[in-house]
Amino acid sequence: MKPKMTLQLDDRRLTMLHSAGIAGLAMTLNRLDELYPQPHQRPVGLSWLLDEVKIELFCTGDDAVALAWLLSESFKIDGDGLISLTGLVSTDMDISVRVAIHQGITKSFLQHGLSRKPAGNVAATISIEGKDVEIGYKKLASYLHQNFTKNLCDRKGRLKTESIGIKSWLYPGATVRHNVDEKATIFREPPELALALLFAPLACQFFFLPSKGFFSDPRIVVVIPAITNLIEATTSLSSMVNVNYQDRCILHPIEAGWRFFECDRQINKIDSHRITSCQIVTFQSEVWAKQQRLRSSVEVLEVRDDILDRYQQLTAQLSTSRVVTGKKDKHFLVATKIPELIVENIIRGSPFFRGLTEIVTDANYWTELSINKSHFKDIMNDNESIDLKNYKIFIIACHKALRTEFAKLYAKAEGNDYIQFDKLRKRIRHEIIVCGDEKSFRRWLIRFWSGCSENVSEFSDIEDLLPSIVVKGDWELFQNLALLALVTYEQAPKETKHQDGSDSDGKIANP
Repeated sequence: MKPKMTLQLDDRRLTMLHSAGIAGLAMTLNRLDELYPQPHQRPVGLSWLLDEVKIELFCTGDDAVALAWLLSESFKIDGDGLISLTGLVSTDMDISVRVAIHQGITKSFLQHGLSRKPAGNVAATISIEGKDVEIGYKKLASYLHQNFTKNLCDRKGRLKTESIGIKSWLYPGATVRHNVDEKATIFREPPELALALLFAPLACQFFFLPSKGFFSDPRIVVVIPAITNLIEATTSLSSMVNVNYQDRCILHPIEAGWRFFECDRQINKIDSHRITSCQIVTFQSEVWAKQQRLRSSVEVLEVRDDILDRYQQLTAQLSTSRVVTGKKDKHFLVATKIPELIVENIIRGSPFFRGLTEIVTDANYWTELSINKSHFKDIMNDNESIDLKNYKIFIIACHKALRTEFAKLYAKAEGNDYIQFDKLRKRIRHEIIVCGDEKSFRRWLIRFWSGCSENVSEFSDIEDLLPSIVVKGDWELFQNLALLALVTYEQAPKETKHQDGSDSDGKIANP
């Protein structure tokens, strides 16, 4: 029997979103096979075949009846008013996962009010970092996916042969270029590709970016995987479904891609089965369109295991606590600046500490940096994080100078006088930050080290330190290193303080 519809991954008309849609359809058909294994359980002889690169749909009766059943079984709404996608086995999901998927879809694909019928605003209580956080969402009574059959079939119930108009709720970014002549400028697709787009949200992964530091109205980042093998891709994507709300909160759009690849690598131990690229689309409100989220950026990311390894290692060592307590003891999510900086540096391939100077000009971020002090120590003692010998020598020299400064302050104190260590840190921080060029930073550095020249001379190979003193080239990187040395330094306790700056264990973080 000839198939009524065929979808193939090697179709040259496909975009990445179309291919993801074919994978989403395959995920749905696999689930429907489990729910309705017998042909008589489906209307008008609806059946299907799928392999690594194509899907074939068969029907012996009215096309509209078959497609109406397929869409009604695929796109549902659960008892909490949340979008329920059969291909994702939504009934087994935790509430935090269901809310995340619902928010992701309604703030990207179905963001326009005409694409859905609301049923009131509610909030779900989700546990994040051991605290109950309220996440608000809009309940739905219906959405356009459920009634798309009329677009695919003619009045006689037969599958259309001509192309049909596609709106932005089906393909975000596909808009009418001129309303005066909508028919001529609307984006059009043949029915089979329109059907594929309908299932694209199942294969996409949704992540949340903070908006002005808070997650109360987050930007949405959609990861669209590049599908080359339906069997392998549906296995991976089905396993990725249960990523909870907390793990979907990111600090940079590209981080969504690395999290996606990280999850895929955990699932697929065989490299050839992994998804190797994805498209990352960020949606955010603009000043001129506050009621609508526009595509602010679109990037394609290729998997790189070396960057993925560094991302996993550094983010695992860094505190990313984002839950704070507000009025009436309510908890809410905020963005943290330091992890965001590290993620951006990993993405750029830069040293993880680049850019600290710009951040800590704000006293609040200096406090955040201090809170993350122990995590920075762990990263600094990781040989791969600071892999240049000059960087390590520079930090050790700064720590020795700081030990001398703190020892002098301690020596001036009498009896039980309060020793103003915090005031000293604030002064040194200010001195580092105000250095606006290479010359001023070099002048400060020489003056700072001059007070502990006897300790610097302890280095067996003084030539290794000279490039740092001269600060040729990237002086701002060494300025950031000086701040990192300051925030990670801990003065020795009273009973073990050594005014000569001697070091007991030789680690950077514990001079």
